[in-house]
Amino acid sequence: MLLRMESVARALLPGVLGCILCTTSFAQSGVLFAIPTESQSNQPLTPNAPWRIALEARDPAALARVLNVAAPAANAKALSYTLESYPQISGNPARTWLESSFVIDYQEPDVAKLYKAFLQVARHEWARQQLLDFISGRMTASPGHAFEVASQVARSLTGDCKEYAVLTAALARSAGVPARVALGLVLLEYDGRYAAFGHAWAEIREDNKWVVADATAQKFAGAARYLPFGILEDEGPGFEMAVTRLTPVWIQRVVVLGAATTDVR
Repeated sequence: MLLRMESVARALLPGVLGCILCTTSFAQSGVLFAIPTESQSNQPLTPNAPWRIALEARDPAALARVLNVAAPAANAKALSYTLESYPQISGNPARTWLESSFVIDYQEPDVAKLYKAFLQVARHEWARQQLLDFISGRMTASPGHAFEVASQVARSLTGDCKEYAVLTAALARSAGVPARVALGLVLLEYDGRYAAFGHAWAEIREDNKWVVADATAQKFAGAARYLPFGILEDEGPGFEMAVTRLTPVWIQRVVVLGAATTDVR
């Protein structure tokens, strides 16, 4: 039987599932799992400034390969990483990220009906922010879902971050905009306090680069930085197996070291 992502998270992080920022709308919107987070800095998380973090993982060398950085020492338990601009994962160059698939089945009637409703609200003008606001307003957060396909999400309008991401990708592709689902880590900061979560979100292709399209974050007042570990390349019936292949690089602990120019001792 294929493991659901929540089951993988439980195996990797026993006892830490739940909500670190339980008073925020973001944490209540169904992120996959909370990651123990320590901070050596109380500086604000500036959106575009480089930030240094340390990532503890079951296999730091595998994580380094995924992030395309130098591997740590053989006995290292953590990988030092600098968060800069949003990482670009190339993916399969033959993909247009426009096609209807088993997971992103936007040609199904339920998705088509929802897209029509979006066009009415958006006055037939495409804008990423309009789409995120629409999905955030229509969806009801419900943690603990299996990884559902877009037509299921369009019917129920409930789910956690995976469902938000799948529906965002489906409605974007309905508009002829390349979109896909990313899996990784989101680092949140509010009033000098930090928390990290295993998370899923959509990426949308704009100006020849991939940008974050996260409808779960619309009501979060603080700063968020995203670190993708992979994209959902396999959108066929076996997609859950592709998800489980990321398990060696799921993060077990995050240490926020501070701005890249800060001398952290």
